[in-house]
Amino acid sequence: MAISTQFLSKNVRECFLDLGSFPEDKKIPLDVLINMWVEIHDVDPEEAFAILVELSNKNLLTLVKDARAGDMYSSYYEICIMQHDVLRDLAIHLSSCGDVNDRKRLLMPRREAQLPKEWERNADRPFDAQIVSIHTGEMKEMDWFRMDFPQG
Repeated sequence: MAISTQFLSKNVRECFLDLGSFPEDKKIPLDVLINMWVEIHDVDPEEAFAILVELSNKNLLTLVKDARAGDMYSSYYEICIMQHDVLRDLAIHLSSCGDVNDRKRLLMPRREAQLPKEWERNADRPFDAQIVSIHTGEMKEMDWFRMDFPQG
């Protein structure tokens, strides 16, 4: 499967790798992912959506349409993203290659009591990560995707 990611454009591959920063078996709201990619990868929302469609067409993520109740006379659909656990593990593995201080993503996907030893050993040098994902304890479903992005 790693070979299939080598044939993605650089931007699409980077966006795929970002998916490893989200918790396992959780739906990722479409707007959260689009906003994240707009800020981090300097793409416009239409290009970010096109990347989602490309990743979906290549079976690297799944777009899920959930029916949500609207008012009494209407309903609407909310689109979320899901990723198979194996593909998430692949994104985490590919993001974890190279020197920890030079990685674009610092991912701690398992709930542990302390930071990874590799992070602590290299704490004397600055980290260049754009995304830091640390999973600790139990979270409410809505808490994990609250992100504050700098206004640009």
